Amino acid sequence: MSPKVARPISYGKSSTLSGTICAMRNMILPILMLSTLASAVERNDVEFAKPGGVALTLDLHVPDGSGPFPAAVIVHGGSFSHGNKRTYVTPLFDVLSNAGFAWFTINYRLAPDH
Repeated sequence: MSPKVARPISYGKSSTLSGTICAMRNMILPILMLSTLASAVERNDVEFAKPGGVALTLDLHVPDGSGPFPAAVIVHGGSFSHGNKRTYVTPLFDVLSNAGFAWFTINYRLAPDH
């Protein structure tokens, strides 16, 4: 008897989660390409997706210097029902920045509205 192998979950192209992940990737990769600039990049409220007409935004920091840089995508707590991209996670920003990380903190649609 051969061992069972776990198969990854496929959300498909029509999935909201899959679409959001693709939108984030498409937004974050060009920003990381800015790493060839000599100065740090910090931006707030960058729209990365708009599922169902709801704008999803992120804040970001890319360190100065030539990359590539390690990166962290920060997803706030709140049980998917409350909070925002800065709730509970702001203490991480300085720690990650001082360690040379690019970081991205994201908003997501909250229940019960979505």
